[in-house]
Amino acid sequence: MARIRMTKGRKILKNKARCKRCGDTLISTDPEQILYCSCLAIHTSGGCKKTLRGGDLVFIEELSTFG
Repeated sequence: MARIRMTKGRKILKNKARCKRCGDTLISTDPEQILYCSCLAIHTSGGCKKTLRGGDLVFIEELSTFG
C-alpha cells in the first residue's frame, strides 16, 4: 500500500477522490478522518488542509478542486 500527498502548496476547495474499482466517491471534510471505499482499495483523508491518498494508487481517480 502506498500513501501520497497531493497538495503541492495549493488551497484545497474540496478534497475528493473516486475508486475506479468499486466506483465509490470519497469526500474528506475532517483532517483527522480516514475514509475507505467499500472495496477497501483506496482511502483518503486530510480535509481541506491536505490531500492524502492511500491504498492501490492505480484505482484512484482524483476529483479534488483547488483554488
